[in-house]
Amino acid sequence: MFLFLISADSVYVKIFNRTLGRFVSDSLRIEVAGFFTDGREVFDTVEIKGEGWIRIPKDPHVVGLTVIYKGERFPSQPIILNDTSRSITVEVYDVSGDRSDISVVSHNLGIFKERGVYHIVELVEFKNSSNRAFRGPILEVKLPKKSEGFNITGDQSDYFRSGQNITLTPLLLPGEGNFGFDYFVLSDYFSLKREGAENYRVFADTSIRVKVKNAVFDGRREFEGQIFNVWKAKGKVEVEVGTPPLVREAVMFLWASLLFVFLVAIVFFVLRRP
Repeated sequence: MFLFLISADSVYVKIFNRTLGRFVSDSLRIEVAGFFTDGREVFDTVEIKGEGWIRIPKDPHVVGLTVIYKGERFPSQPIILNDTSRSITVEVYDVSGDRSDISVVSHNLGIFKERGVYHIVELVEFKNSSNRAFRGPILEVKLPKKSEGFNITGDQSDYFRSGQNITLTPLLLPGEGNFGFDYFVLSDYFSLKREGAENYRVFADTSIRVKVKNAVFDGRREFEGQIFNVWKAKGKVEVEVGTPPLVREAVMFLWASLLFVFLVAIVFFVLRRP
């Protein structure tokens, strides 16, 4: 990620439309956010006509600019403040709802268990082959029952929810990119079905019972000292996590039966003693 270096207190901002290949002359709102090393944050909104000087928070460590262009939000790269430059160009795009130039290249699922609760992390990689940003439904997923804490990277308004069904609508810029989301599942057993991506990979903590359909086992991988079982698939994948209720009940019945037989044997042995 590139870091722009600018002087404190003010900066000259230009807006460049990458779709049209020219600078923007319209009046635009810019959201300014300042982040300090002590954890403080300050926010402001200013307006410029195409380009101009804007005031920025005094003495923050990092500044972020977000341009509001035709109803969409286009953020700048993070800005580290110093005295070497006083100008920055923020890129924007025209936006289309045509999905024909969008492909979902890969969809990765990570399955963890934290304090007895399953934590699911999903990362989607896409390619936008056009010169316009895309806004529209890009992926529909169904969450397991007893799931909570759904969170998507970026703007939390980038999805619609109806019960357990989620429709994801993040702004996809031209080129390659990704977006992610995560949630928690409070059930002992649940299943996931994902389809539509070219490639899938499933990463599961080795301590978790997982059954993956329409996939091949791809060995084990280590990430930050933790070992994961890995599967890969094309087109679609189905994952079962935990022990199915019928299997769990059968195991409990078997244990109860064995315990009953053991107790009967003890009683029979005691009664037959002289």
